[in-house]
Amino acid sequence: MAERLRQTEDSFGFTLYPDDGSLAVVANVFAHDAEQLANRRGMRQGVILGHLVAHELGHLLLGKQSHSSRGIMVPKLRTQEIRRAQKGQLLFTPEQAQQMREHQTRFLERPGMQLRVTVRVYDAVNLSWATLSQAEREAEKIFLYAGIQIAWVAGPLSAAANVETPIETLRIWPRAAAGKIPTGSETLGLCLSLETGEAVVLADVVQERSMFGSTTFADLLGITMAHELGHLLLRSEKHSVKGVMSAPFTETALADDARGRLRFTTDEGKKMRNEVKRWMLKSER
Repeated sequence: MAERLRQTEDSFGFTLYPDDGSLAVVANVFAHDAEQLANRRGMRQGVILGHLVAHELGHLLLGKQSHSSRGIMVPKLRTQEIRRAQKGQLLFTPEQAQQMREHQTRFLERPGMQLRVTVRVYDAVNLSWATLSQAEREAEKIFLYAGIQIAWVAGPLSAAANVETPIETLRIWPRAAAGKIPTGSETLGLCLSLETGEAVVLADVVQERSMFGSTTFADLLGITMAHELGHLLLRSEKHSVKGVMSAPFTETALADDARGRLRFTTDEGKKMRNEVKRWMLKSER
C-alpha cells in the first residue's frame, strides 16, 4: 500500500510513493489552499499554484527525502520563498536539476525497450491488398532504420486494442477529398492535425508522380506514408534538406530508397524514439 506523506496544517500537497521503492507516479496539490495563500499575499493564484505543482513534480522525479533547505523543494513556503516565486526566482538547485535530467535519461535509454507505433489506416480509395501491403512494408522498412516498429490497423481500434503505444491515424484520400485544404501540384500528403495525430496521403497524386520515375506506385506510396507519419512523430510540419523528410522527393532521394538508403536523419530518429518512449512512460502511469 502506498505511503502517504505526512501533512501539516501548512502543507499544500502530497505525493504517493510505492512500497517497492520505485519512483512515485501520483502527486496531489490542493488548489483551494493555493488560492487562499495567493489571496493573503496579494499574488495571482496561477503563480502560487504553478510553483506548488512544480514542487510535487520534483518529488515524483527526485524520490523520497527530496526536500531541501533552499529552492523550490523546501518543505514549507516561507516569506523569502514566496518573494522569489513572485520574481520567478524560486528554482530547483543545480544538483536537483541534474538528478532529474539523469532520471529522464535513464528511462529514455533503458535497454530492451521495443519501440512501436500503432497506425490506424483509413483507405478511402480502395487500394488493392497487394498495393497497400507493399506500401506498408516500404514504410516499415524506413522506420525500422530509425529503431521504430509500425503496427498497422485497418480502421478504428477495438476496445481491447493495445493502447501502450502512440496511436496515429493515416488517411488515404483522392485529391478531391482534400477539398479546400491548400495543396500544391506536387503535394503528396499533408498533416490534418499534429495534436490529434492525423495525416493524409493523396493516392492519385502519388500515382501520377510515380509515372514519371523509376519508383513504383506502391513504393512511392509507402515513402509518402513514412514521410507523413514522420511529421506526426516529430510533432512538426517542417521539412529537412535530405532524407525521407525532404520535400518534394527528388529522383536522387528515390534512387537512395531503391538502394535502401532513404532514411530519417540521425537527429530525426532520436527525436521520434524519444517521443515514443515518452508516450510509453505516460501509459505506464
